[in-house]
Amino acid sequence: MAKFGGTHIFGDIRTDEYRLLIEPDLVIDKITQIITNHGFTVMGHLPIPFPNGAYTHMIGLGESHFTIHTEPENKKAALDLYTCSYSRDNTRATRKAMREIIKLFNPKRSKMTFNKR
Repeated sequence: MAKFGGTHIFGDIRTDEYRLLIEPDLVIDKITQIITNHGFTVMGHLPIPFPNGAYTHMIGLGESHFTIHTEPENKKAALDLYTCSYSRDNTRATRKAMREIIKLFNPKRSKMTFNKR
């Protein structure tokens, strides 16, 4: 098997879509669908709600992970998608998936960092 390393995209978005920052049921299924549409394998979910309505949600992937942590009081969410590329180069699929996930939030601003590992 070829080794391509991994792709890590993480950063913050700002949005006025307040409900998406406090109601994970509105976006988690869509995020999961985007991830699987790009060929990644969902292994499990770990939702963590907070008293102020914020949430963290982790999706374990056969290729690594996706996480979201919301800060509704700041109209902000932190996103993190890391994929290993052990058997194929997942760089392109990772970039496309993250772009689609970001669009779900109709962001006013987004700042992402891309790292090849």
